[in-house]
Amino acid sequence: SSDFYQLPAASDLYSDQYNLETGHWPANANEAILVLNNDGSINDTLLYELGIKDYREYEQIQQDQENNKAVSITEDDNIYSYDKFIGCSFKVISPSDLYQYNAENNVYVDNSSDEETLKNAVNNGIDLTIVGVAVPKSDVKVTSLSTGVGYTSDLTQEVIKRASQSEAVKAQLAN
Repeated sequence: SSDFYQLPAASDLYSDQYNLETGHWPANANEAILVLNNDGSINDTLLYELGIKDYREYEQIQQDQENNKAVSITEDDNIYSYDKFIGCSFKVISPSDLYQYNAENNVYVDNSSDEETLKNAVNNGIDLTIVGVAVPKSDVKVTSLSTGVGYTSDLTQEVIKRASQSEAVKAQLAN
């Protein structure tokens, strides 16, 4: 999702532009920070992605839109404590974990629609947990980070490392 992104490696490029409302800045591959808008808000899509709002509702809205049905969206005026977001966790899966070898055709195929493949990918995924919430300082006009969930380059490196160990990627590189 575009609401998740890698933070710049040099934290001094952005940390002084934000008030850390709770928690701490991420320090390793398993930690992330939630960056809010100037007014302390986030969009509904991110609330669904974080599991704060029921994702099934979001899927139904998308399905209704695809089927040209009228969509009624209830405005969420809820105010959430910063601490509600601390501990929200995710699994980061490597796309290469979704490929399986097809011996008949001698190729690796995308098996992401298979429930067992997805379960295995999630079970083997990298844990990512929100450990802090940041809001732009009121006197800062331009900020370096987008609203969303920022993770460290350590996570990116771990995903790359895992992909390089995947049989699908090894076969692709050998070919």
